[in-house]
Amino acid sequence: MLYGNSQRRNQVGLNLSAMLVLLLCLLVLLIPGGITAEFELIGSPDPIGAVAGDDVILPCTLEPPINAEFLTVVWSVCDQKCIPNLVHLYREGRNLNAGKNPSYKDRTMLFEEELVKGNVSLKLFGVKLEDEGSYTCRAVKTGVGVDSQEETVIHLSVGMVSIPDVSILGVNDTGMVLQCVAKSWYPEPELEWRESEGQLLHADVTQTDKDPDGRYTVRSKVTVQKTDTNMFTCRVELQGLNQTRETEIHIPDQLYLLKGASYDSIVPTIAIVAGNMAIFIGVAVFCYFQKKRTSSGITIIKRQSTVCVVMSYGRQVISPCLFNNVYDSKGKHVDHDEPQSSAQMLPGSQVNEDDGSDSGACTDSDEDGDVVKKVTDSRLV
Repeated sequence: MLYGNSQRRNQVGLNLSAMLVLLLCLLVLLIPGGITAEFELIGSPDPIGAVAGDDVILPCTLEPPINAEFLTVVWSVCDQKCIPNLVHLYREGRNLNAGKNPSYKDRTMLFEEELVKGNVSLKLFGVKLEDEGSYTCRAVKTGVGVDSQEETVIHLSVGMVSIPDVSILGVNDTGMVLQCVAKSWYPEPELEWRESEGQLLHADVTQTDKDPDGRYTVRSKVTVQKTDTNMFTCRVELQGLNQTRETEIHIPDQLYLLKGASYDSIVPTIAIVAGNMAIFIGVAVFCYFQKKRTSSGITIIKRQSTVCVVMSYGRQVISPCLFNNVYDSKGKHVDHDEPQSSAQMLPGSQVNEDDGSDSGACTDSDEDGDVVKKVTDSRLV
């Protein structure tokens, strides 16, 4: 009897232990974050660089690449006080604007056709300097009483660039003085001079100024000697953003002869040379078209003290104005007794009756005093 009671007590104790273990497992499952995530997010270990005004993609993908269409995707950025600002929100298959920072309105998007492949990267349009910062990509999977989420941080660096301007300051005893100016760069850039062969040149002086908006302007001067190509390059670079802009200048050999000349004297010289070239080109073009006009335009024929005008434009259209000697545009003889419409005139030509005035056109009469056609061309000079 005692043995039976002891066996029953052991059985009850085992049941209680099993129940306690089960309760502990349930508690672990109900605690948020108490389970291993089904995925992880892969971003970029290196900062993403962009130039102000361009579009940029902040990479973020799920690993393994599970379907993200039914996840909640949240993109946010920390401001200077490290307060998160909502940049983009995707939930239940829709993009939501609730709580979104106004500065990012209509400037963000997800690649919705790529969500099924686990791609939750963010595209940011029209990058601004103010967009620079650390962006957090968070993906949340909601279950029955359980939320599974992962996040990763991507840093965005934004820069400003411009095309450097190169000019000639003058000529001294040691060579030609060049100046390069790079305006409105951010962050502070590096400037260098190079020959056409790529050889680095030592700058005479380089000055960097910072304006109230935090943008940099760099000015650099260099004195160069005459080379085989006389080509020199000013290169400005943002190494952290892998951005480079450069300007190349060619110096004519003749300018090296102007020893001691300043910028004010070189510019008029260049202007005179350019003006002479423009005049030469203009005269050449005029002569070309004048020759073309002479060969295919107006021909004046003198005969028996009568000036006869023949419009040819590549072929003779009207023969000298002698009696019974009028031709059409195909060279076919047209009798003066034929109707006036049978003779084909050129555009701009007129057929008038003789009014007794001397118009400089061809006018002949037959023996009966009948007036033969008179041809004038308003294009005659």
